[in-house]
Amino acid sequence: MVLVADDPAARTDVPLWCRLRRHRLEEVADAGEAVRFRVTPRARRSTETSGAAPQAAPQAAARRVS
Repeated sequence: MVLVADDPAARTDVPLWCRLRRHRLEEVADAGEAVRFRVTPRARRSTETSGAAPQAAPQAAARRVS
């Protein structure tokens, strides 16, 4: 993926984000007043969700204890 940012902090933030998320930062290049980052996302494991919100565990039925 290609990310173009005009925020000066992106020069440090994007590489850090790549390390934290285990993405590969392929290239950093000046693009006028912006910076262009080429990032290869890491492969998803089969246990990761596809971006959908996690489902809540079903609630146990309430029992009345006397």
